[in-house]
Amino acid sequence: MIKQRIVSGLILGGIILVVVIFASGPWFALASLLLFGIGAWEWARLTSIESYRWRAGYLLAMAIVAGGLWTVVDSNLSNLWLVLSIVFWLWMVILLRRYHHNDYPYTRWQRW
Repeated sequence: MIKQRIVSGLILGGIILVVVIFASGPWFALASLLLFGIGAWEWARLTSIESYRWRAGYLLAMAIVAGGLWTVVDSNLSNLWLVLSIVFWLWMVILLRRYHHNDYPYTRWQRW
């Protein structure tokens, strides 16, 4: 098992190295989107989304968001996206700090 992980890591590492060094902007963005999509698919599985239809919908939504961000890279909206993402992640930190570990799944979030 560990041998398979090492071999696949070396192969993927080589591919990523070649893409980073030799790919132009749009090709690099496409390769990044592909890796992003694989990550989104696996993340959907980790969050217990079992249906392929729902996972495909999640993947499509993430691809639309990534495509939308690609269109605002050179515009004045890029700073707005940066500020919104910072606010979002700070809010997630607050929510994670308030997470209550309990066996009963419906009372995991503490009341404000």
